[in-house]
Amino acid sequence: MQLLTPTLNFISQRALDEFKNVINNLPAEIDLYIVGGSVRNAIYRELFGDLLPQRDYDQVATSSSVKYLQYLQTLQFHKGKIDRPTQKVYIKDLVKHPANDSYKDYLVFDIHTMDGTTIEENLRLSSGFTINGFALPARKALDKDWMDFIIQLPGALEDMKNRQLRVNMDGYKEQPANLFAGIRFISQGFKQPTQKEI
Repeated sequence: MQLLTPTLNFISQRALDEFKNVINNLPAEIDLYIVGGSVRNAIYRELFGDLLPQRDYDQVATSSSVKYLQYLQTLQFHKGKIDRPTQKVYIKDLVKHPANDSYKDYLVFDIHTMDGTTIEENLRLSSGFTINGFALPARKALDKDWMDFIIQLPGALEDMKNRQLRVNMDGYKEQPANLFAGIRFISQGFKQPTQKEI
């Protein structure tokens, strides 16, 4: 698998080009962050050299989220199956007749619309493990010095370097599926949380 950018992994050049178009023309009043697995995977690759597959791009909009969604629609993104008050999925078809079961045919944004909050608050309340507690300002997501702009939960980068799975209790209790994520990380060589955390 080839890395197409200094940071995030894209399944194809077409997906990268569409992502660049979104970021390069993002209206100034929109505060947008890339979060979740795509940032974690980018840091993991930077530290350990392993390229992990990336299927979607989690995002948090902390201002002008309605304008952001409208902006995506002008770029021919359409709504996905998730359409909750503070979470929307928007999809861009990358080919004329996309296959329903193919990630290669789509660029998928999982967007949390959290106007009036801070990205630090979002990380604290939504990251079940510290190693998922990273955010990157969207406008820096394709820069060579992207690591200089990482926002993190306390200790997140050290835990990643040490491959230590540590529970972030405020975020963990909100998402029971974190149990399965924990098993997946342990199977990839991360040390399990302490007995006290368990």
